[in-house]
Amino acid sequence: MAAGDGATIRQEHELEFTTNGEAEALLFDLRGGWCRPQTQAFELTPPNPSLQIQAFKLQETPMSLQLQTIIASTRPGRIGPSVGDWFHTLASAHGAFQSERVDLADFQLPVYDEPQHPRTQQYEHEHTRVWSRSVASADAYVFVIPEYNYSAPPALINALDYVYAEWNYKPCAFVSYGGASGGLRSAQMARQMVTALRMMPIPEGVMIQMPWNHLDDARRFVPEPMHDDSARGMLEELARWAHALQPMRDTTAGAL
Repeated sequence: MAAGDGATIRQEHELEFTTNGEAEALLFDLRGGWCRPQTQAFELTPPNPSLQIQAFKLQETPMSLQLQTIIASTRPGRIGPSVGDWFHTLASAHGAFQSERVDLADFQLPVYDEPQHPRTQQYEHEHTRVWSRSVASADAYVFVIPEYNYSAPPALINALDYVYAEWNYKPCAFVSYGGASGGLRSAQMARQMVTALRMMPIPEGVMIQMPWNHLDDARRFVPEPMHDDSARGMLEELARWAHALQPMRDTTAGAL
């Protein structure tokens, strides 16, 4: 095998040979993510003293992405935790993300009470700083969202308003639930809102009609096959966007 300076020869899509030893490559995982290469040098046989040829084996080592499943209803008697637990379990098993379950009720956010604009990140209240750190820690979000009067629940609207930069350049999706409409109008309104926070709401979602008819005796949500299928497809697309937006997130401010 002969090659000139800087020549590159590919073999079986996982080995890259270069004469200058400075190859850089990324492997795209068709399941939805970019993978970082790991390098491993070895000599060819027979060796050619005039060339310094190294082989770089690309191993599938996906970048770790953090997903938050955010339960957006806070009222007593809500179904949100049941639906959220189902989706969080599915997302954890799916493997595209490190999954975290987040319940807005746990943060007890009052109606927005910060004197400074959220863009400044000059937070005076501890509840805001705690919420800021939680939001900033994720690369993507799935909002588990009911429908109140054709719109999103006020607890979610309030939580979105509390911070700004922490949301930027992250994709999000919605698991909506409600009556005959399955919460679609709530999710559609929320999609418009999150764009003002520089989030990317993807078209894929999960719509659950009459969720109270899908609870077992322990109030666990029992999905139909279409719910599971929709959720897996949504996660795959969410992972693609999360990877693609990673360079933009790397340049934005985190939590304070």
